[in-house]
Amino acid sequence: MAMSDVSGKWQLTSLHGQPAPTAMREGGVTLEIQPDGKFAGQAPVNRYFGQLKIEGEAIIAAPVGSTMMAGPPELMQAEQDFFKTLNAVKAMSVKDGTLEIQGADGRRLVFKRAQ
Repeated sequence: MAMSDVSGKWQLTSLHGQPAPTAMREGGVTLEIQPDGKFAGQAPVNRYFGQLKIEGEAIIAAPVGSTMMAGPPELMQAEQDFFKTLNAVKAMSVKDGTLEIQGADGRRLVFKRAQ
């Protein structure tokens, strides 16, 4: 997989097999990956950012940084789960406009390409 395969704007549709949580901000939970691997987006509560590297089959994610706003407990938990998976990316795949990110624990984030 190349960075060009995952670059672009994405909208979260599924968090660990459950429908994506509603974000506190309009637009939902998002991810935008730049061609150089830098990424940023809106989590359920906070804005976040980080860096991805793809080296052969290995995917390396620098620890995710974020703003530090508080929100409802259920959204804060969803955000922790979301960040845990992004911080431990094991595999990524893109097929038919869908990006799937698998964490080291097997949990998955599923995104659709945003318009």
